Amino acid sequence: MAAPSRRNDHRRPVIDPHTIGDTFASGVDVQDHEDWTRLNWWVDVAGNGNGTRRKVASIVLPRSALPTVMQELRGSQAQGHGRETRRH
Repeated sequence: MAAPSRRNDHRRPVIDPHTIGDTFASGVDVQDHEDWTRLNWWVDVAGNGNGTRRKVASIVLPRSALPTVMQELRGSQAQGHGRETRRH
């Protein structure tokens, strides 16, 4: 069976069969491998006089997706605050 053809419209609606909440992150550690990249997102946590980091999310991407991610990030920076409107 042939693989389904990929649509050029990467902005098509994303279905959310399970509730997935947003998570705030202070920073990210990148693990770069031959054909995939893992992004480990963390937040700073104060405690006992020394800062620690708590992992809040992790995403594994194929390296082939990185050019699209970079293009989207550059596009959102050029547009100010991205496609979503900022509420005051």
